[in-house]
Order: sequence, then structure tokens, then C-alpha cells
Amino acid sequence: EYMGIQFLGICKMRAFFTSIKPSLLSGLFSSLAVIAAKLAFDGSDNNILRSFIEEFFFSFGGKNALLWALRIFFAILAVFFNAFMLKFYVHSLNLNGATKATVHTFSCNFFITAIVGSLMFGERLSLRWGFAAIIMMLGVILIARKRGNNDNPEYLPIAMPPPQPELKEEEKMVIQQQQKP
Repeated sequence: EYMGIQFLGICKMRAFFTSIKPSLLSGLFSSLAVIAAKLAFDGSDNNILRSFIEEFFFSFGGKNALLWALRIFFAILAVFFNAFMLKFYVHSLNLNGATKATVHTFSCNFFITAIVGSLMFGERLSLRWGFAAIIMMLGVILIARKRGNNDNPEYLPIAMPPPQPELKEEEKMVIQQQQKP
């Protein structure tokens, strides 16, 4: 009995992670796209790419050309990351519906971008940000625990007519004979 309950719990967890994995990957690739775009298009004086080039290639004469090559590389990388993000987002839409897919992807993107922004770019996270993050996580937990899927068209009476009951063979033959001229 105990092993059966434990196995059922593992199966539920595996199903949960299987359904949420595309959303998490979509959020991760979205964050990577934002980071690559920031590296590509940040024109400020304390640019990470400029600092990297000056620190490791200080004797290199073509610093400006290397900076532009790296910017183009990161811009192309941002496009690829966005393509992967869309691939996993569409997969998550098919598995979870629009509400869950959007909320999970957005929250994953939000947290990864904030953590990387703080560690890599030195951006400060305020107490208000932390409070908003806690509220967001509570909302994600509530949505993830919700039973049923309201995004499924069969729950929307306007989107699809109700299913017709299966006809018996005799009824099908009567209908076919009525349709003959």
C-alpha cells in the first residue's frame, strides 16, 4: 500500500514536470534572448563587452571591430533564442492551455532575467521587487494547482457545438433511406 501511494506521488510529480518543462524552457530561452539583446545593443560606457575586450585584448589594435563583431554575434544569438522560446511556448500551449503556459513562461523569464541582471549587469533588486515576486509566485502556485483547463474549446459553448450522441445502426439506416431520392 505504501509503495503504491509513493509510486502514485512520483507519477503525479513526473506528469507535472513533463507538462511544465516546455514553459520553463520557454522562459529560459526568453531570458537568454533578453540577455543577448542587452549585450548586443547596450551602448553605455560601462558596457560589459567593451570591458571584456579592454581587459583581455588590451594590446589588440582592432578593438572597435571586435566590439561590433561581438554585438552582431549577440544580436543573431538573440534571434535564435527567441525562435527556441517560441517553439517551446507553442508546445506548452498545446499541453497546458494559454493561461498556464503564459503564466509559467512569464514567471520563469521574470526570475531568471532578474537574477542574471543582478549578478551579471549589477542591477539592484529592491524590496518592492521582492514583494511583487512573492505575490507573483503565489499566483503561479494557485494557477498551477487549478483543476481543469478553461482554455480547452470543449468548455466554451460558443466555440464548439455540444457533441452529438452516437446513433445506433438502425437509426443510421433510417436516415440514409430518408436521404435517398
